[in-house]
Amino acid sequence: LQKNLQIETMDICKLLSSCMYSVVVSKKTREKLNKAVTELFAKYEKRWPGRVTLVEYVDDPMFSLEDLRTLRPSYCCFLTSHHECSRKFVSRVHYLTRQIDPSNPYYDTVWGILTGRNEEDILFAIRQKPLVIRRVLSGTPMNLHNFESGVWYDEGKKGEATRKKIGSNEVLKEECPGDASEEIA
Repeated sequence: LQKNLQIETMDICKLLSSCMYSVVVSKKTREKLNKAVTELFAKYEKRWPGRVTLVEYVDDPMFSLEDLRTLRPSYCCFLTSHHECSRKFVSRVHYLTRQIDPSNPYYDTVWGILTGRNEEDILFAIRQKPLVIRRVLSGTPMNLHNFESGVWYDEGKKGEATRKKIGSNEVLKEECPGDASEEIA
């Protein structure tokens, strides 16, 4: 990726106010793993044209905060070498992702860290087909319309479940045993 491509993409995202995906990487990692950075960027640029950004920082991921506050990406991938992916790094990323919107204490982006022992490992991960979840079981409320089928048990209301059956678009509340352990198993 060339720096002017990064700037143009960031400008488009600013105009749209809808940056979907940011690849966040240190300058050192970008130099060592440029093929992986380029391929990850291209993968999501294909999915969301003009809505993907590359955010580069020096030394500490916190130096990406201002760019992330401007972009407000829905998703962030912190691509890093295994040498940089320390306990401190994970802690800093965890903290950073809660600072993008300073008006609330919650996560402001869906985020993950992509690393590997070498660039081939990282490229292998990037090239994998996405995991598709078709059936779901949950103890907390969730939108079952996103799945082929599923059920969530309301831990706040004994004996109540919400279910979607295979082949149906209908999501229905129904009674279930007060102790749903057996049904879950």
